[in-house]
Order: sequence, then structure tokens, then C-alpha cells
Amino acid sequence: MPAAKRSEIIAPSSASNQSDAADFHAVLKQLNLAPVSAPSSKPPAFKFWRTQPVMTLHDTLSSSQDHGYCDQSIPKSKVRATPLKLPEGFAWSDFDITNPSEANELYKFLAAHYCEDSDGRFRSDYSLEFLMWALTSPGYVADWHVAIRHTSSGKLMAFFAGTPKAIRIHDDIAPSCETNFLCIHKKLRNKRLAPVLIKELTRRSNLQGVWRAVYTGSSRLPTPVATTQIHHRSLNTKKCVEVGFAYCPPNVSLTSLIKTNKLPDVTSIAGFQSMQLHHVSQVTTLLNTDHAKFDLALHWTEASVAHWLLPRSNVVDAFVVVDVGTNRVTDFCSYYHVPMSVLNHPQHTTIYTAQSFYNVATSVPLPDLVRDLMVKAKANNMDIFSAADIMNMDEVLAPLGFEAGGGHLHYYLFNWRCPQMTRRNVGLVLH
Repeated sequence: MPAAKRSEIIAPSSASNQSDAADFHAVLKQLNLAPVSAPSSKPPAFKFWRTQPVMTLHDTLSSSQDHGYCDQSIPKSKVRATPLKLPEGFAWSDFDITNPSEANELYKFLAAHYCEDSDGRFRSDYSLEFLMWALTSPGYVADWHVAIRHTSSGKLMAFFAGTPKAIRIHDDIAPSCETNFLCIHKKLRNKRLAPVLIKELTRRSNLQGVWRAVYTGSSRLPTPVATTQIHHRSLNTKKCVEVGFAYCPPNVSLTSLIKTNKLPDVTSIAGFQSMQLHHVSQVTTLLNTDHAKFDLALHWTEASVAHWLLPRSNVVDAFVVVDVGTNRVTDFCSYYHVPMSVLNHPQHTTIYTAQSFYNVATSVPLPDLVRDLMVKAKANNMDIFSAADIMNMDEVLAPLGFEAGGGHLHYYLFNWRCPQMTRRNVGLVLH
């Protein structure tokens, strides 16, 4: 499916937006989810999260007895069978990501309303191919693609997605829901619509016998199980400086910075090559063996490795190191693509980010493996390489010239209690 061009994104008319938003505000009022009052100097009360099965900010857990569900599962027959009722004018919508028209609609909706930086300079611009990859993994549940539409116009007003994953938390492996793409129309921000979507996705996952979820966010809510930070490394230094993503340090010229950030033109590790289908079995074993040392990690199957890690153009790239003597896969590295729209810039419209995915080094130092991965990303016209300081990635950040980004990324568990873990013990990457 070809990706929609940026020029194809059509913003709804302002008059229609105002009408839809006004109607939706009335809906929220009837749901007792009225807009939040003006900011207060008091600490946030987290009224919604106090009603949910999550740990509080004051919980201190340490023993093995502290692991388990916050709320025990109940028979499916006792789970509400119908969606939360929405007043007239708005309705839950069955969303079919495999329908090209609806997939394109979601692409445009996210491109217009999802993940913009605080300065309004950059916005995530996930491609159609990326959305299909992220939302149609093996065993995906179409019902977990939760959408709300305005009934008179049919316009998409909110979206939230869950993806089934087999996730291990310490020693417990159980079906889990990984949540993503919580997106609300700009006109409806700060109207407390998110709790409605969260409750509905919870209900739908419970109906499938799934009782816990994993998610990340930049805001500190009750209660992070781990906190990490994203680091960035310019690949196209000139472009990064021009768009304001990177800056020249005092008394350092652009020419000097470009020279400092220059990477080799070719990889250096013998046997370094693109991952192919016949590598899947060995990569699966390599990942599960390596990730056993982490407290939060996926349980990989060959099907999940094939879906998430086999290279897809403009979505994900993965590489293996094959021992030339034994023909065995000894190392693995990967990144996925996150294009960002550059807003209101006279020259550039998009900046291309390679986000570090999963990396396992057993025969070479991890910094050498990631350096070759960055060489490949640069050759693939990526402008930035980004990585969270989880797993063993802190070993590569300083040696390879990464710089810490602003803010933090928090990992959360829904309906699961366990002691907090260090970022090095997190082996799970959420898109």
C-alpha cells in the first residue's frame, strides 16, 4: 500500500471543526468528563487513575509476594458486553485497518493530531506501511482498534489501539495488551476524553481474557515501573542544525560539527548483512536468550520475529552478523523508521529518524555493532539516530556521540504490581 504524501493531508474546515467540537463537549459533559479546571498549585490528584488498577505513587514493593494482578480477573461472562454508551451525536466505530480507505483516514488523522513537540516545530508522521505493521501483528484483535466518530459527519474524532503481546514481567509470562496511538482531535484536547478510551479498550481486552497492559508516556502518572531517557545522534548534521533539531556548541562551527559527527562510509564487522527469512529461527533464539536477563521483555516466537524484525521498506531495517566459519548468527541489530514533519520551515518538510529497536551483541562490542547500524541508517538517508537508555544501550551512547533529549519516557503497567526496575532491566521497546 503506497504511503500518502504530505500534500494529500486535508485539514477539516474550521466551521465544521467548531460544530463537531461543540457537540462533543456536550457529550463529555453528560459523561461527567467535563474539561479540567484551571491549573492549580496543588499536586495533581490523579482522580481517574485512583479508580484504576495501577500502583500508587507511594507504593514501595520489593518482595516476591508483591508481584501479581492489582485486580484479579473475573469470568468473561461478568465483563460488560456492550461499549460504554455515548450520547446522541457520537458513537464508537468499528475500525478496519485493512480497509485502504480507513487506513488512509487514520494516517491523515494521526498526521494532523498526534505527537507534536512542545515548540510546535515537529510532528510524528507515521507512514501507512508503518501503521499496518504496528497494528496487524500476528494474532492482532481488530476490536482493539478503538475509534469514536461524529455521527452526522462521520469524522474520526479519537483513536486508541491495543496490540496483543506475550510479555514477561520478572518471571511471569502472560498475554498482555500493548497500547499505542492514543490520539484525540486537537479541538478536544484537555477535555478528559482519554479516560473514556482507556476504559473501553480495557473492557475489550478483558473480553479476550487479557487482564494487564503495558504502555509508555512522557507524563508522570501513577506509577512508573521504570523511567528512561531518549538520546539522539545526528546523522545528517547540516539538516539537523537547519531545522533546529541540533545546535552548534559555543565556539564550534557547523563545518567542525559535521566533521565530528561523520561516520565511515562502509560497515566494519565481518559477516554484517541484512536479516533474511532464513535467519528468523536463529534470531528468535538469540533474542530470547539475551532478553532472559531483563525484568520486562517480550517472549519472542518465530512468527513475532518475522513480523516485527524482517526488513520492510521505510518501516524497519534489521541486520545480523553471521560467523563465516560456522554460518551461525552471532549478533543482531535493528531500527524502525519514524519520519517527522518539519512545521513552518522554508526548506525542509520532513526529517527522518531511525529509532533503535532491538540489539544483541555476543561476538563484537555493542558500540561497534551499533556504529555499523548507524552507517546503514545514514546510507538509507536517515537524518537522526535515536535510542533509549534501556537494556545495555548506555554502553554506546557516550562513545558514539549521542546527546540526551529533553524529558523522560516512563514505562507503566496496568493491572500489575511489581517492584520498580532500573532502565537497564527494561528489555521492551514500544513504538
